[in-house]
Amino acid sequence: MIKLWCHKMKKINLLILPIALVSLLLLLGCIQPPFGNQTSIDFETIEQGTQSGLQDRGAYIISSQEKWQSFWNSAHSNQDPIPSLPQIDFSKETVLAVFMGGKSTGGYAIEITEINYLSTGGVEPINSVKFNETSPKSNENVIQILTQPYHIVKIQNQFAIMANFSFTNGINTLPIIDFEQNGANNVEFQKDARGQIIFSTGKLIIARKYNPFKKMFVLGAGFPDFIAIQPVHDELY
Repeated sequence: MIKLWCHKMKKINLLILPIALVSLLLLLGCIQPPFGNQTSIDFETIEQGTQSGLQDRGAYIISSQEKWQSFWNSAHSNQDPIPSLPQIDFSKETVLAVFMGGKSTGGYAIEITEINYLSTGGVEPINSVKFNETSPKSNENVIQILTQPYHIVKIQNQFAIMANFSFTNGINTLPIIDFEQNGANNVEFQKDARGQIIFSTGKLIIARKYNPFKKMFVLGAGFPDFIAIQPVHDELY
């Protein structure tokens, strides 16, 4: 009787063991570390340089043709003529850009070195964009001109859609600048068929907001808080 009971217990144990093992494997497969899977993303450089019309330090994410055109014009507003706009298929690609900010001399550079797609297990994935910054040494001879180092790249949309972005050099992070809001307090005025600014009832009619970098290049602290326009006569204001 005892031998029969022991034999049955061995059979039960043999059945339970594989079931328990499978359950354990399934459980482990559902548990992911904080940053889950990490995928290295390929990127292609569109342009890299040290002279730009954008003075602010930050990162840009460009995902539409209209935004791309405006951004490109602003980034090259210090050049005449503005270089031809590179062709981007925004149905498949997204543009990323990092700007170091205005510097008083040469010898500075910024470069995107690595982009990793991090799945976070139930939370929105993160694109971690890593960049390096170079500064001149204290005794280094550098060109004495104002510079604005930058790097512009593009990635495939499969990693950009529904993902957050983080731009870091391992110590500091770059603020992400909403280009559509950049220069939002600057305006362009409505004009008539002859190209003259419409001025009626003592008020200027605002046509639309625009980014001033597209039309001028300024060296200094920035734009004034406001500009007053007063009609004198005919087309003179």
